[in-house]
Amino acid sequence: MHQTRRTLHALWVELNESVNALLANQSAPHPFMQKFCATLGLPASAFGDFVRGLQTNFEASIIASRRSPQTLAEIPPYTHRIWLTGNEEPSLPPDDYLDNYLRACKALPSDAGHFFWTNSPAVAAHIHQKAAAHACRNIYLMSPAVFAGDPLLASITRLMADRKFVLAADMLKFVILHRFGGIYSDLGIVYDEPTFDLIRVADYGFVVSDGVFFQSSFFACPPASELTAMFLAVMNHPGAFDPSFALLGRTAGALDELHIFAGFGLTACTMLFLPPSARAVMIPANTSHMQWRSQQSWYGAAPKHGNVLVANTGPSIISADEFTRADALEASCLRVYGNQPRLQAQLRAALVTQPYFANNPTLFCRTFFYHGSDKAMGWHNYGYLYNFLLPPIVGCARSILEIGIGTNNLDVPSTMGVTGVPGASLRAWKELFPQATVIGADVDVRILFQEEGIETYWVDQTRPDAVRSLFDMIGDRKFDLIIDDGLHTFAANRTLLDGAYAHVHSNGLYVIEDVANGDIAAWEEYLAGVGHEAALIRLPHASNASDNCLILIPGGQAR
Repeated sequence: MHQTRRTLHALWVELNESVNALLANQSAPHPFMQKFCATLGLPASAFGDFVRGLQTNFEASIIASRRSPQTLAEIPPYTHRIWLTGNEEPSLPPDDYLDNYLRACKALPSDAGHFFWTNSPAVAAHIHQKAAAHACRNIYLMSPAVFAGDPLLASITRLMADRKFVLAADMLKFVILHRFGGIYSDLGIVYDEPTFDLIRVADYGFVVSDGVFFQSSFFACPPASELTAMFLAVMNHPGAFDPSFALLGRTAGALDELHIFAGFGLTACTMLFLPPSARAVMIPANTSHMQWRSQQSWYGAAPKHGNVLVANTGPSIISADEFTRADALEASCLRVYGNQPRLQAQLRAALVTQPYFANNPTLFCRTFFYHGSDKAMGWHNYGYLYNFLLPPIVGCARSILEIGIGTNNLDVPSTMGVTGVPGASLRAWKELFPQATVIGADVDVRILFQEEGIETYWVDQTRPDAVRSLFDMIGDRKFDLIIDDGLHTFAANRTLLDGAYAHVHSNGLYVIEDVANGDIAAWEEYLAGVGHEAALIRLPHASNASDNCLILIPGGQAR
């Protein structure tokens, strides 16, 4: 980095003051954000509160020089711009935009690479000529064709065929950023070296709009980030969003595509799934460190660089049918008890995007699989759900308890069979939560073991006295996560829940795995009657239709 940490903090203070002033002077939120907050039971101030929380977290991380435990990589020194146009009559970028862009590239650190993505050979030749005239050597001309195998490319191609070039670019930018990481900005945006350096010590960079949402015209992230993974999944399955905020009316229209696939959809995904530990820097548009010029918007009366007027067209890639199918899936596979609208929205998104994550395994999926656990990419597919539900405890989890280590001895009920790997999921939890102590317990004493950061104990979860003895041995502590993966019967699960739930941290989560189809009715009756806030979700699975069901109970509830 070219700036000292003290200089970066001073810049952050300046940007923070501008963001706070922007939030303090907000007019009414955009209707999409109003509906989103209403659906989730959030106040009108929710976006501002969310941004302020991220700002506080980021300032602390600058001072402590701390990175998020789940960050896969730093934001690389890459900048990205996109210009999509028709090939028969290609629209060239305005010369003043290009000149500003090339001057800005030269002003950034010499080790930065600047990628210009275009589908037009004529535009690429024009950029090449311009870059040579400016003696700008770090410009790399790239074609979207490199993503030929990506499932979104067909949608992007369809949008371009319908001359919705800006919306196609909105989708393409997230494909690019998920693959390569870096800083994306529209061609009319120019930022200076201190801003470039500040963004690169973060996990994410956002532009805060005066419409109370994040603009997708500027976004920064590391490659393979959790947020881009979920947003790409939603782009592939837009029915993941509840139609009560995702759609303007009862049918899907062209403006709904714009809302879901651009800044509003990004904001919804961020507020639903960004881990609280994420280090995100907020940047207001048009400060002394960032200048933002834009020509006629596609909302206006004239096309923008050859685009059609989106408001006058029909939808290209979404239909009301996919929301209807998603509604039916939610109704058949998900029950949420108590007042949990945010959890409901998260679990709906997980249900609907399951086909995407079946082909694009998440960090949690890969970690469970590599350790030999069947929680992901095997008989069960919980990994991708955990990937997006558990980040609130990433960075702060100190204790995790799992009942059921996974015996491979055939004389024990619920054996995994001779090919099972005892302790596989404990080792996965330890890798995913390296700062936490991981404790396991099982009725089979032959598979108990001790490793660095992992302790195991005996327990018979069918006996209340044995459950009490387990917690006497463990000592007085609260767990951020308790998982019941032991004896998969309603009675055994209830006995453990009765004895273990009081040991869940108020911000923690209690999970019961592998609920058999035959026990679902009993659990539905119990959860409806006991008054808990909880959720029961049957995840779609290509092979397992018998026990691929979870119960999730947030901590901190009286019993």
